[in-house]
Amino acid sequence: MRENARSFLAHEGTVPTRFSSSEIRSSWQRCFDIGLDPFGHPEQIQISATALKNRREEKGLVRRQAKLEMKNLHRQIAGSNFIIIFADSDGVILDRIVDGSIATNNPGRTLPDFIWQEEINGTNALGMVAVSRKPAIVHGGEHYFKAYADLTCAAAPILGRNRELAGIIDATSDCRSRQRHTLALVTMSCITIENGLFRDRHKDNSIFELHNRREFLGTLQSAMLAFNEDGYLEESNGRARLYLPDLPVGVKIHFDEIFRTPFRELKGLLTRLLITFE
Repeated sequence: MRENARSFLAHEGTVPTRFSSSEIRSSWQRCFDIGLDPFGHPEQIQISATALKNRREEKGLVRRQAKLEMKNLHRQIAGSNFIIIFADSDGVILDRIVDGSIATNNPGRTLPDFIWQEEINGTNALGMVAVSRKPAIVHGGEHYFKAYADLTCAAAPILGRNRELAGIIDATSDCRSRQRHTLALVTMSCITIENGLFRDRHKDNSIFELHNRREFLGTLQSAMLAFNEDGYLEESNGRARLYLPDLPVGVKIHFDEIFRTPFRELKGLLTRLLITFE
C-alpha cells in the first residue's frame, strides 16, 4: 500500500485519496511539492553546539516545564521502548529521554541538535505539528521516507500567548502497533505545560477558572481567564472558547461585559474572604 502510494505520487504528482488520513495525505503532498523524492533518503541536519545552547536559553521557561512533564510522561509509558523529545517551534530537538533498546536502534537521528522539519525529514509527527499546530500521529509506512518506516511517532504542540507555537513534545517508538493512547498522554502533557506558562505570564493578574462541573476546576479541563487590576481581560486559554464561544478575539473587553457580577464587587468579596481566613 505504501509503495503503491509512493509510485502513484511519483508518477501522478498527487497522493491517492484512499491512502491514510487527510492529514497524512496533505503532508505527503507538501513534501512532494517542495521536491522531496518519495523513494529517496532523508537528510540528517544538525545545528552547532553554540546554536543549541542559545536555543535552550531562549526557551528557558518552557524548557524547564517541558523537562518536568517529559519525566512524568516517561513514568507513564516506561518499558515500551520510547524516546520522548522536546523540540522548539522550528523542530530542533532540545532535550530527550530515552527508554530501552530504541536508543541503540536510533543512535543519531533523535539526539539534541537534530532538526525534524517536514521539508527535511518528510512526513513525521513532530514536523506535522510544527506546520499544523495540532496533535499528530504518524505510524510506520505513513512516514514519507522509508528510512522511518520502523517508527511510530505521536506529537502535540505547546501553545503560548496568542496561540503561538512555544514548543513540541514527541513520543517516538519502534513499536509496530499504533499508539493512540500515547498521543492522548502527550497532548495532556502539553496542556499541563501551557497552563503552567499561562499562570507564569499572569502571576500579577487575577486568574479565574471556569467549568460547568465544580469537581473539574483546577484540572486540565478548566478554562482560564486572566484579568488585570482594572478588570480588563489580558488573555484566555484554549479551553475558554468552549465555555465562552462569543468571547471576542483581539478586542479589549472588561470583566463586567462577560459576567453578571461586577469586577469591583467580586474583588471586594474575595478581599473580605481572605481577611476572614487570616
